Amino acid sequence: MLHTNVAQLGEARTLANEAIREYDQAEEKCRDAVAKYDEASKLKTDDKFKEYLSLKVKEYNKRAEMIEALKATPQALIDSQNRAAFVSRANAATEKATRLGKKRTIWLVRQARFKKTIRTVSKRAKRGKWPISGPSGSQGEGILANR
Repeated sequence: MLHTNVAQLGEARTLANEAIREYDQAEEKCRDAVAKYDEASKLKTDDKFKEYLSLKVKEYNKRAEMIEALKATPQALIDSQNRAAFVSRANAATEKATRLGKKRTIWLVRQARFKKTIRTVSKRAKRGKWPISGPSGSQGEGILANR
């Protein structure tokens, strides 16, 4: 976008509008994932699994924040009246997205620590010993029962 010819500015702004719509959809999907992981973390399950799910909630919240930051670049193209204003806003948006990406990486590293625990939980689930119980408290009625 930084090297767009002035003659192609109208087309670039149209593409920026499309990009913003796509970013909005991606952000909405991240928020939906947050809600589902949050709901799953409230079920009766192992503490390690709950901790893993809470890390997933934090990760997807960071993803949504990062998407929102990335959306600022095409919005800057639409709103800016001159090249200098656009470059300034685009660089600020890129820096913010990079910073959020680094924070998201921290959550991914923490999730990796639980990988072995989750494998153990999955093995027990395959043997019919469900680690998650449903609202009634009986085994096998939890979120993984339908898989």
